[in-house]
Formats: sequence, structure tokens, C-alpha cells
Amino acid sequence: MTAMTRWAADGDHGNDAAWQALKTFVESWSRPRLPLNGADIMAGGVAHGPLVGRVLELVEQWWIDNDFVADRAAVLGKMRDVIASKA
Repeated sequence: MTAMTRWAADGDHGNDAAWQALKTFVESWSRPRLPLNGADIMAGGVAHGPLVGRVLELVEQWWIDNDFVADRAAVLGKMRDVIASKA
């Protein structure tokens, strides 16, 4: 259910400031983007093929599990660790 649908269903609009804050947050939120792609993985020494996708999947899951906060340098470090463990 969307934030606006929940607001409408709430019926108690005495807390409109909180709903407005939520609406503002939802409207300004942007989906996090993993700062890594297949080209980065191949540049890291993995040949074109299924292992590229597997490394990407493992790094992305690590990034998600760590609340999307790792920057590109940290993601590349994790990528190198994953590649080394697969070699």
C-alpha cells in the first residue's frame, strides 16, 4: 500500500505533518545504485562469462546486507576479495 493510500485510509488527519514528512521523503527517495558493473569485474581479471554475473551477485548481496552504504572504493575492494576467493 502506498503512503498516500495509507494516509487516506487512516482517517485521522490530525497527524498530517507526519504524513507530509513521509510523503516528502517518499517523493525525494531514489533507488540506490550499486557502484559496480560487469566491466569492472572483467577489468579485475574475470573472463567474460557466468563468473562475472556470480561475482556481481555476491558483491551486490554484500552491499545490500550492509545497508547500501559502501562507496565505490569499498565495493571494488569487496569485488577483489570475491574474485580472489573464486580463483
